[in-house]
Amino acid sequence: MTMQLKLSFDEVPLACPVQKRYHAIAPCLAGRLAPADQAAALNLSFHTITRWLRQFRDKGMPGLFPAGHYPREPYTPERVVATLLHFKCCAPSASDRELACAVGAATDHRLHNWV
Repeated sequence: MTMQLKLSFDEVPLACPVQKRYHAIAPCLAGRLAPADQAAALNLSFHTITRWLRQFRDKGMPGLFPAGHYPREPYTPERVVATLLHFKCCAPSASDRELACAVGAATDHRLHNWV
């Protein structure tokens, strides 16, 4: 007999709507429940559950956030990453702050706020 994962939103304290969306689709992602069964258990529409599943499968967690609310990932140029790896290989015991200072001086790219 398989154990079914049917939790209502009232049984699990959730902090934000994104957590609610993830917990709504988690049993479907685990293959434990069909989207129609989960939609009925949570009193949501089948379309809502399948839309959240599609968005999660396409984009991961950012897909569950409302459009425009998920911040852009920070971008570090490839030359800065290569320089950081070079310095880390040359001085493996260097602290993060020391590496950030050295890379910042070499590339004029600020890696952290306190450097």
